[in-house]
Amino acid sequence: MIKIAIVEDEFFEREAIKLLISRADIPIKLVYETDNGADAVLLYKTHKPDLIFMDIEMPILSGLEAAKKIREIDKNVDIVMLTAYNEFTYAQQAIKAGVLDYLLKPYNTQKLYEVIQRSYDKLATKQIEMEKNDENNKMLFDVNKYFKKEILCYMVVGLFLDDWSYDFYNEYFCVNDNVLRCILFRISKELIITEKKRIEIQCKMESEFPGVMCNVLEHDIVCIKVEGRSKRYKEYKIPESVLDMLPNIKAKNIQSYCESTNDIRELPMVYQRLKEKMNSAELKLGLQSKNVMDIYILESELNECVLKNQREQLHQILINLTDTVDKMNKEYVVRNRAYFSYLWRGIDRYIFQLTGRRKSIQEKNAIDFKIEKAKTALEMANIIEQFIFIYINELEIDKIDSTSRVIEHVKEYVKANLANDISLESVAEEVGYSSFHLSKIFKKTEGINFKDFVIKNKMEKAKLLFRQGNLNVSEVCKEVGYPNASYFSKVFREYYGVLPKEYSRRG
Repeated sequence: MIKIAIVEDEFFEREAIKLLISRADIPIKLVYETDNGADAVLLYKTHKPDLIFMDIEMPILSGLEAAKKIREIDKNVDIVMLTAYNEFTYAQQAIKAGVLDYLLKPYNTQKLYEVIQRSYDKLATKQIEMEKNDENNKMLFDVNKYFKKEILCYMVVGLFLDDWSYDFYNEYFCVNDNVLRCILFRISKELIITEKKRIEIQCKMESEFPGVMCNVLEHDIVCIKVEGRSKRYKEYKIPESVLDMLPNIKAKNIQSYCESTNDIRELPMVYQRLKEKMNSAELKLGLQSKNVMDIYILESELNECVLKNQREQLHQILINLTDTVDKMNKEYVVRNRAYFSYLWRGIDRYIFQLTGRRKSIQEKNAIDFKIEKAKTALEMANIIEQFIFIYINELEIDKIDSTSRVIEHVKEYVKANLANDISLESVAEEVGYSSFHLSKIFKKTEGINFKDFVIKNKMEKAKLLFRQGNLNVSEVCKEVGYPNASYFSKVFREYYGVLPKEYSRRG
């Protein structure tokens, strides 16, 4: 339906137009009629008609002046000027005012209907475009929602489906120009959160913090916010509207930790660090004013047994440690979980410091999941013991030519990922070593530092691609993981003494 307004100072003229438009074979609604241009402008703001029939000569404010003012409000509205004077100057002024058409009195009925049809068709086209825009916006909203869910999943699980996802998400969230602010809130583990409540909390958090990606994992609220690098960090707190959804939970009882990164790949490590801080804080609360020294001594003995592969002693120490902690925590399962999560991470960190070996993100998540499901301290101790025995077996195997196997793995990884930005940290994470330790043994084994080895392989692959003659400089640049063609050309020239374009012409 098209909304029409009539602005004409002659009563009978208005009645004539109303009669004519009522006979049009188009759905029409007359939203207002008035006898002067000033009222036409005021009424337009309220009723917003699609088509206005406006007389040129009127009191207070002429039709041409009224048309200009209405055009200032909405440049898309259709205006048809009416006049009894067949003068070209009026027509020129009307056209300058941006009118749809120009009708002379007495009206040509056919032309009037054509004008209405033209405006109606324009309106219909506009509505179709709006519907398409709505569909596109909905699709973009759904896509954005999926991407946010995917990035949160990656942060927790530490795994993308495809290698290209890293670059894609870095670009999508403009990480090069921003930082990823990661916040972890912990709610009381005594509170049972249903699936429905989980979704409600997530939606409320995202509405309270525009731009925040949020997920609720058991009793943790995990958030990521993309912010400008120069934006000053502010402390994030659980909104009152979310607290209202959590019975008997007060803001002071909700712990939170935050850390920032400018690399998508770092998210799983950030998440692990936040969990470690949270678990350590819970442990500190649980063991305040207790005999911590006894626990410390048992932990030290446990670490020594791991390195010496003293399995029987290890088992007994773990039993003693479990009894001590369970009594101190008064069999409170939540604090026990926090302690055993802290314990296995301490063992992992201790071995890492001595040997450079460390569990992967996926393995860490699996251990946390098992501990979270355990109901008693003894069940948790059994999980830790299994974890330790697996570690011991790996360390025993590592005694047999471990260095050469690791270095071969590193070399294979580099060659398989030349199209990516390969960092020492990412490769160290891949093989379960510290970056410092890996750098040291790589240089010792290969006689070249890791960075130079990566450049060497990238340059050799680039040279091979140029010789094949199928790709231009930009394409080769991309194939060997350089985002900037000029930088690639500089490195290539330093390496081979000739620019890539010159080398490709020779080939």
